[in-house]
Amino acid sequence: MNARIALDNPQVVRSYLSHVARSMSLDRDDPKYMPVTRDLSEANRQLILAWLQTGK
Repeated sequence: MNARIALDNPQVVRSYLSHVARSMSLDRDDPKYMPVTRDLSEANRQLILAWLQTGK
């Protein structure tokens, strides 16, 4: 994935649910891990992953 995803747009995020969830589920040391800055708390990462799994 070379293009940036507008994470502030729910419709765009929904179209990339599986890609975003996969990137956020990788090991933090993986170069493809998201978010790149790695400053998201584990609790917030889990919250986002739970939201992504609902597909809403």
